[in-house]
Amino acid sequence: MRRLLLLIAAGLALTACMTDPSAEQTAQVVGGTLDVELAAARASATFEADRRMITQSAAEGRATQIARQRGQIVGTLVELGYPAPDLSLITPATPNPDAAQPLFTPTVDVRDAPAGGITRLPPTTDPNITPTPTAAPVTAAPTLDPNGPRLEGIVTAAGVGDDDCAAGTTSEFSPTSTEIYVVVTGFNIAAGTTIQSNWLRGDAPLTSFEFAPGSAVNGACIWFFANQSDFAFETGTYRIDLLVGGALAGSVTFEVR
Repeated sequence: MRRLLLLIAAGLALTACMTDPSAEQTAQVVGGTLDVELAAARASATFEADRRMITQSAAEGRATQIARQRGQIVGTLVELGYPAPDLSLITPATPNPDAAQPLFTPTVDVRDAPAGGITRLPPTTDPNITPTPTAAPVTAAPTLDPNGPRLEGIVTAAGVGDDDCAAGTTSEFSPTSTEIYVVVTGFNIAAGTTIQSNWLRGDAPLTSFEFAPGSAVNGACIWFFANQSDFAFETGTYRIDLLVGGALAGSVTFEVR
């Protein structure tokens, strides 16, 4: 600006003091230089004003986007059943500006905002909000001793064969059936071990039988049976519990129809 003022003063002085042709030519050159300087100054001032307007517009647009983003976050939380949070505790996610358009700030969808955009508060004490229960750990089934006494393949049947195993396996009987058998295969059962069968209709006990083998049982069939003299074969659901040495080793159910 100082240079511009000096040029103007020099131009005026030359115009006033010089009347010869060379002086006029010098004044014309100085005047042309002044015109160029003035045009450059006007262009520079216009660019600065435009840039300030663009910067102000971008700032106002960003403020509007922040307000809209906060409103979207609050609306989402309310729809999910959470109490409306204090807006002062919400920090909008900072979007990445487009490098090709530094004056353009893209709108960030609250659903795409990275975790942490909302300041986490301590757990709520609101009695209307029930926390999600934590699933109980899965406990593995105990491993049975392969060398211990056990019963396998418990079934009910209408009778047994010469090998003492089930003949006519069925889980349905009629009130006129003469006998109902329960058959099982025993393993690692020492001689003299008590094997017991408890018969129930629903949860009501009906009768009980015991058997103690004279020799070890390992892979042989063991059976018990009940007839109409033990209890009436009334319609309903029955259960037979089998015990070895006083410990429950298995159960089976059948129907009388």
